[in-house]
Amino acid sequence: MTNENVIKAAFKVWGRDLYQTMSLSAVAGDLGVSKTALYRHFRCKQALFDSMSNYFFDELTAYIKDDYEKALSAENLAESSFILIRAVSKYYLLNEDAFIFSLFQIFGSRQIGKFMSGIVSRGIDPEKLISKAKKPFNDPARLPFIMHIVIVSVIFWIGQFHHFERKNKIPPGEKEILKFISVVEDRIKRGIGFDKEKTVNLDYVRLEKIAAETLPLDTEDNVLLRAVAGAVAEAGPTRASVKMIAARSGLAKSSLYSHFRDKQDMLDTLFLTEFTRIASYARDNINASIIPEEQIYLGMASIAAYLQSRPDILAILDWLRSQRVRPSPRLAAESQKVIPLIYRIITDIDLPGMENDAEKKDRIAQWVLFLTVKGLIWRLETSGKKNENLPGFPGKGKASGFSVAPENIRVLYRFIALGLEGFLI
Repeated sequence: MTNENVIKAAFKVWGRDLYQTMSLSAVAGDLGVSKTALYRHFRCKQALFDSMSNYFFDELTAYIKDDYEKALSAENLAESSFILIRAVSKYYLLNEDAFIFSLFQIFGSRQIGKFMSGIVSRGIDPEKLISKAKKPFNDPARLPFIMHIVIVSVIFWIGQFHHFERKNKIPPGEKEILKFISVVEDRIKRGIGFDKEKTVNLDYVRLEKIAAETLPLDTEDNVLLRAVAGAVAEAGPTRASVKMIAARSGLAKSSLYSHFRDKQDMLDTLFLTEFTRIASYARDNINASIIPEEQIYLGMASIAAYLQSRPDILAILDWLRSQRVRPSPRLAAESQKVIPLIYRIITDIDLPGMENDAEKKDRIAQWVLFLTVKGLIWRLETSGKKNENLPGFPGKGKASGFSVAPENIRVLYRFIALGLEGFLI
């Protein structure tokens, strides 16, 4: 048994269940050896995690190295970008265990820069592609953000493939892979496919005013849920305690139980209430227009405005993503009613070429909502200063929350509406 044998087994164990933390005992069981035997190779689980991360970056960069060299010789930035997108997509489509691992250990971390530093240190430097490009982006100041949402989009669509397309354990064939990569490439290149003139010439200021002017007011119940949200944002869903919630609400622990059965009931009520409120708020604002290009932006801007007013909810969304929290039976059951309400923010809009394709509209809705939240989290991750109002987040914020420049939401919208073609000279 070699270190590589252990690492490969660890990837398989990790990939079997997104919600359970990998254990050395499970890895040993997969290998058919004792847990003690693993300690001859790795002194602890963290050492194994570190080796898995290094192995992942070594394998990925080796796989895409030739395509990277081709990309350096491409005619323009668009061509070089898609050469790398195709290479990375193919690697992830062929290596589901590596994809799942990186989804949570690399992209699930609160610093997406970990991915960039991992590939740059192994000779894959996207900045070289940019510096050599004959036809660059028309908005270089926004380039880091644009690169981020492209990477996140690739990850999202590959996740869709592994979750929905692969109903069995038969590895995907070359034809299937190439067909899916073509679909992903087209989505990133052209976005939803909105009319460019209408998209560029939207009255963004007017739409942003509509999205932010009717934020829900606090009620007594909302204040109590804010205490729950604050504790969860600070410590995470698993470590937030009833004691912490009581301290934030100003109530005795015993008084909390007159409102909730237990801590899980508090969390379930918080999630269901907030998700329903966000969906209702965004849908109401979308009804202010009948123009699809405006409706999409109203939905995105409304979600952004709501989450900027409730940064604790944004922090919770990041905790849920990074901790892989298993939903309770109540939350799993009731979310089946709430999730469609959230998707309807987008699916009720007339999208070009999707009038009779409910499944495709559902995927687009998930993509739009996913990117909107990730775009806000990116602002917190990259602002470079710890936010005392959001323990655990390195973002910079005001006393009432944090501020995302409207231009960032506009850039994100333009990418969703037009793809990379909306940014190329």
